[in-house]
Amino acid sequence: MQVSKSIQKVMKSLLDSRVNKLYFSSNGWVTMGGFDIYSADGGPSRYANVMNLGYPINTSADELYFIKDPVGKPDGYLVSNRVGSIALKNPTCCDDIWRIQYEPRLLVAGRVIDCETKQPVEDVVVKMVDETGDLKTFNSTDGTFGFNMSRSHTYVITADKQGFSSTRATVNTSDVKRSDPDDTASVTICLSSISNAFRVSNVYYDYDKATLRPESVASLDSLVNFMRDNASLSVEIYSFADAKGTDQYNKNLSERRAQSVKDYLVNNGIEDARMIVKGYGEKMPAAPNTTTTGSDNPVGRQLNRRTEFRIVTDVPTRRIIFNSAKPGSMDEQEKNLIQDENGNADGELDSESDAGNPGSRVNQQ
Repeated sequence: MQVSKSIQKVMKSLLDSRVNKLYFSSNGWVTMGGFDIYSADGGPSRYANVMNLGYPINTSADELYFIKDPVGKPDGYLVSNRVGSIALKNPTCCDDIWRIQYEPRLLVAGRVIDCETKQPVEDVVVKMVDETGDLKTFNSTDGTFGFNMSRSHTYVITADKQGFSSTRATVNTSDVKRSDPDDTASVTICLSSISNAFRVSNVYYDYDKATLRPESVASLDSLVNFMRDNASLSVEIYSFADAKGTDQYNKNLSERRAQSVKDYLVNNGIEDARMIVKGYGEKMPAAPNTTTTGSDNPVGRQLNRRTEFRIVTDVPTRRIIFNSAKPGSMDEQEKNLIQDENGNADGELDSESDAGNPGSRVNQQ
């Protein structure tokens, strides 16, 4: 490799024999401004694959004397006059020592499939939201997707397509340490064609009560997640009673039972306007209230004290619609997974930016 013609000036270099990489500073290639840190593979006399280390190691100021931590910590050190260094004359007048703290690259990649056919779903929006409500979206033309993740978060991934409801996948990075290696989580999101009626198991009540039983609360949490993950859907909550008591009493009791379910969902963040409650009393029993001999059937009456659900509307304006102006497969959107804080892919500079012009000291006086 001949470098003498391309380099205007090379500052002190360091060969890291642990990984056979040479780290050096130069202002001879297109840089982010001033001197940038580069790496090259090989050594001690021949090198290849020269690469600008990019942001945040390099900035529009000068970066010099880069070294990896000698005892193997995920850190590096360099000298720079970037903003934030000691400033005697102006913000970039003087050099300071900076520590670079490396983070593992955490990705989640997966695909969206039809629950029934198991085939990929095309032209679908994939959504990833963390516990703070920060939402990222991916317009997928072929059902594949990928997102960057950070440590110490819990992410929920769902999909959005008109006429379908989505399952969810959860990825937790709370236990990932800074010293851990890069990792990619693989998930599959399943979409089902929307049908009006669906059932959440084990939403039952004690005799003559409208309060939820403990096992019912656990089951309703799955409905809370369903409503959160499918924000375009509104549901009808309809409850029933057994045959003991008058028709009107049982109708009122079933309405109170439906209301108790709605109250639980509202208390867990589901909008009141997305739910309608109805009570049907002892109509439409799920099991006989008496045995074939006419005696009481406690098991059947318990099954009849229940709540069921029906999807009544799917409002498109509540959905995140696939953006045909920004379609992409994983191959086309791979650069979305290697973004720096300015929105440029790693190692890629905006052709309109002055950051690509080699320079020396910024605001030098």
